[in-house]
Amino acid sequence: MPKISTEPPRVRLTLCADVEAIGEGPITRGDGPPYLMRKGQRITGQSELRRGFRTALGPEGHIARFHAAHPQRSAIAVVGCGNLGLNAGVRAWKDGEWLGVAGPEGGAIAVDDEGRGRRVAGDDEPEDGWVITGPGLVRDGCPAVSDVTTFADPRHRLLFPYVTTEPGARVDFGHDILLADPDLYRSAAAHRPVRLPITDVAHEALLDALAVKGYAASAQPGRPGTYDIDGDVLEIVFFPGLYPHHALAVGADGAVTSWIVPGLSNRAGTSIDALAAQLVAHGARDAILLDNGGDVGLWRADSKQWTVRPAEPDREDAWPLTACLVYSTLTPPGEG
Repeated sequence: MPKISTEPPRVRLTLCADVEAIGEGPITRGDGPPYLMRKGQRITGQSELRRGFRTALGPEGHIARFHAAHPQRSAIAVVGCGNLGLNAGVRAWKDGEWLGVAGPEGGAIAVDDEGRGRRVAGDDEPEDGWVITGPGLVRDGCPAVSDVTTFADPRHRLLFPYVTTEPGARVDFGHDILLADPDLYRSAAAHRPVRLPITDVAHEALLDALAVKGYAASAQPGRPGTYDIDGDVLEIVFFPGLYPHHALAVGADGAVTSWIVPGLSNRAGTSIDALAAQLVAHGARDAILLDNGGDVGLWRADSKQWTVRPAEPDREDAWPLTACLVYSTLTPPGEG
């Protein structure tokens, strides 16, 4: 996994945010009420929401703002923090105010002005530094994935068949059903068989979509990747979701590290459980999830090159979203 860390001497970590564009809520996934980015700005779909959360800053624009605010520092790298403002339950305490949309929170990490991190309660408001919340991955040096309700998008946990409903339209079958039923969602995430009604999709299209994702028919689904169709009911044991991810981890010495897993949404990357285990193996004491999917990226400011390029081609020119993390040294730009 590519990484960038505050472990070396003099490296600091700063949360940079386009405050005006960070949402206030409510934001829902699937079939729900219109999204609300901020007061007076209602939009009606997730793709429109994501376009609204893209600024014209780009990594160099964020860095220019960073250097203007911190003239005694030199940016090393930028990593995305795209879930802030876009996913409920991911919030940040910065400059005396909370940013983002309230929701179930799995964990929180505070980073002080010296670049040291620690696990904190989600409502902590430290006098220096900043706090970021997100789904929990590691706690006290052990894998500790937080409740499924802390993951705003079930695709981060489960691999859904992507079903064609009509020409040019497809849906992640079962996504909205699980999102509306936390207990059913928990069963699915525990890789137990769940029963889902087959509505609004043709059986043939569903079978094709299941095959594409590697699911196999079974008279008695019991292991991940097996399913059975009985009339208009799909019984399925979901595969774990495969996604690119960005996790923020704190080591035993307080060093803060961004771990980046490249991939392609719903097709390549890693599962949440595997990511938590990897972080522990690399020495994480505590860790939370900050970013997923096509927005995951790592841009080196010192060389102006990508270490991890956003997987979706249309994301690169508008990356990152309204928030990012900037790793920097205490050397002024142009010196050292």
